[in-house]
Amino acid sequence: MRLRSAWLLCTALLTTSCTAAPTWQSIDLGSLRPAGLAVAGDRLLVGGSTSGGPALAVLNTTGTPTALRVAPDGPEAEAAELVQLAVRGDQLQALGTMISGAHSNPRWTVWDSSLSAGTLTSHPQEFFTFGGHDAGPLVGIGWVGDAPVVLGSRTTATGARAALYAESGTTWTEVADRPATLASNPTSQLGFGGQSSAGDQLVIAGDEVQLTQPLRQRPLAWVGRPGGDWTRLELAVPGQDGPGLARAQAVACPAEGTSCWLAGWVHGQLVAWSVTTGTQPSASGPELPAGTTSAAVGSNGSPDPVPQLALWQGRPVLAGNGPDSTLLVRCDSGWRSLPLPDRRDGSTTIRPGQGDSEPSPPITVTGLAGVGARLYVLQGRTLWAIDRSPC
Repeated sequence: MRLRSAWLLCTALLTTSCTAAPTWQSIDLGSLRPAGLAVAGDRLLVGGSTSGGPALAVLNTTGTPTALRVAPDGPEAEAAELVQLAVRGDQLQALGTMISGAHSNPRWTVWDSSLSAGTLTSHPQEFFTFGGHDAGPLVGIGWVGDAPVVLGSRTTATGARAALYAESGTTWTEVADRPATLASNPTSQLGFGGQSSAGDQLVIAGDEVQLTQPLRQRPLAWVGRPGGDWTRLELAVPGQDGPGLARAQAVACPAEGTSCWLAGWVHGQLVAWSVTTGTQPSASGPELPAGTTSAAVGSNGSPDPVPQLALWQGRPVLAGNGPDSTLLVRCDSGWRSLPLPDRRDGSTTIRPGQGDSEPSPPITVTGLAGVGARLYVLQGRTLWAIDRSPC
């Protein structure tokens, strides 16, 4: 590992303090270009690719990586990048993607393994399993009880609907039951942005655009299981209008328990909610982890920043990917900030109408994972680790 020093930071959120910023460690993954993270007990799984194709590594408690064998079947799997990983006990499921074709569409591949076996194997599917003219993006892969499930979307005459896929042997098919609460209709357009497993239920983050005047967008969550009942939760918002979208985009649930967290951006405000699963799902919030400051653009210059969310020692940790290069951790006393590595690509940005340039914004956080006392953060192609919480 290569150690990186940090500097003193004065933090002013819900409490004010001046402390030495903790030291980040960059994890040497060799030729592996990381793209997806998953917690497996006291270890971290890192999926991605090398110049030779898909790649997977497991990090032990000290952060030392060991490469696991991958066995791709077919040209799309051989060129895939492993972008989504999901673990339940000893079982591992993964999604890989490659970009190809005249329209540069993703070609999805599904993989599975047992951690004890140590070889991740792909299983070819028919093109229309995840593709086709009505295919939307795949949001992620998870577990409902002991069964893996993939969440995606399909386009209908009235808009998007959620598509849930289940596995039989090594073959994936869409679940035949398509509940109306997960489908758009002539007066309501739905979007799906994130998912996480909570025992034998799935928690989905998303949004609704009401097509009646005045047009309004609001964040939503759904709790349920494939082939079963689904509960729709309307997530409370801070109460102010303004530019920007209003949706829930990230979910984090514990390996055991019923308390999940969701996060999203609502009219320039970074917002968090807690959701309780079970027989009577409910939501509470909103909370404003970063206070009431607004973000016009994300860390990558996008007007629609996408947050990342995970649980670390049982606490939600959030990267808003707004203009501030900080993490936010929910402590007993409130949300506290934790400075990210000041990782930039070295370029400069010139603002329209201004003669001066400024350093490029921090690289977007694309993954978070808490493993025991350690937090892993994926920024670009660099994996960082930290061993001290601000709580």
